[in-house]
Amino acid sequence: MLRYATLIGLVMVLGCGGDEETDAVFLGGTSSEGEVIGFPGGGVPVNAEGGTVSPEDQAESGTDNRLPASEETDPVGTGDSETEPAEGQESTTGGGATSEGGGEEPTETEEPREPVEGMEEGGSEEGGETFAPSGTTVIGCYDGDYEETVPTGTESIAAELAAYSPAGLNDFVYSVLDKRYPLGSFLVEGGMTSDGPFAGQDCIGQFVSNTSSGEAVIGALATVVHECGHFYDINLGGFFESAYVIREDLTFSCPGGAGEVNGGPTFARSLIKNDKYSALWTPCENFGDQNCQDSYAGVYLSGDPFDGQFDSGDQGFDSVLEEVTQYVNSLATDYAFDDFISGSISARDGILTFLWYTTRYLKMAREEYPSAYTSITTPCWREVILTVWGRAWLYLGLTEGNPKLGLKDDLILDLVLEPELLEEIDRLREMEGCL
Repeated sequence: MLRYATLIGLVMVLGCGGDEETDAVFLGGTSSEGEVIGFPGGGVPVNAEGGTVSPEDQAESGTDNRLPASEETDPVGTGDSETEPAEGQESTTGGGATSEGGGEEPTETEEPREPVEGMEEGGSEEGGETFAPSGTTVIGCYDGDYEETVPTGTESIAAELAAYSPAGLNDFVYSVLDKRYPLGSFLVEGGMTSDGPFAGQDCIGQFVSNTSSGEAVIGALATVVHECGHFYDINLGGFFESAYVIREDLTFSCPGGAGEVNGGPTFARSLIKNDKYSALWTPCENFGDQNCQDSYAGVYLSGDPFDGQFDSGDQGFDSVLEEVTQYVNSLATDYAFDDFISGSISARDGILTFLWYTTRYLKMAREEYPSAYTSITTPCWREVILTVWGRAWLYLGLTEGNPKLGLKDDLILDLVLEPELLEEIDRLREMEGCL
């Protein structure tokens, strides 16, 4: 049994898994005795014994890290609407990876994407052009200057698919990521091998529920990279700092971003549901709710931080930025393997939603929680926020106009581009002296 606790005793995790049924939570929760447990920061689903929640349990409890399937449902066989699969599952429209060898053979190449009218040009380390909405990044600031070698999605993985066997799951994941998204492979390896609270846990096996074929595994790669990225960051961060692995050569570690529930100075992220922007995209209160628009809110902004019970939404600012970091990785992975997607998924919806949450959180902190705002606008936090912001727009630019990678992304983009909210990023740039 492992036991971790902060010096002030606010955070505790008992054990490393177990077979007993427990409440699924996000890096914390309440045990059957009402004990508050969890890790600071991040967003990896764990149960009340400290073990990670299986993909099957995530689908039941609402802890999957992409849009719930109930948001866009399609009667079987009609193909009339686009359906987002739960984590590790296939699209009900026949999209995504196919299992049992069924479905169409995925293509290995695709035509270069054309620039989208009204978008501004950026670049990658390899010189590729990207296009993002004007004003979202500023050259000369961390966001506008951010560069990364981006995937092309054209490398053949036919040999790996032909040689796949469930017994070689991990080797297959590494080999196809090495070919198409090497940074993803690095993040997975980090999650699998780094020391820390999640040391020794298998973030591949836990988040690949269908190992029947290589194509089925590819359908879960975005989830694997996302969740292994959480493991890696949490392992590196510890209790008093929040770590963010951006690239192989770029990692940030900043103090003072954790929520009050974890002994930090920042307020619960669920409180942004009380701002004036919430009504523009009605938040779902619980996973699977109908007659609401923001399905992510039902997972990530759930609960009441003042009721004495731990909920996902009780976590602070560092967890918001952690999700931004991992949703960029999800989008990058889906982009690298989009020739295996024949329907539409919510890859762009997720990162756009968390960019919206980020600026709303910053605005609320500045106006209502000045001590929290001071804590998350130090030079360290300004650099990581602007870097992650720029990286997000790099991949949003690359994927603009790709119908496979979004469901309601155009609508959420309009929310993100609200001038009052973009001013919050400008304030960080002004503090940096680059605007």
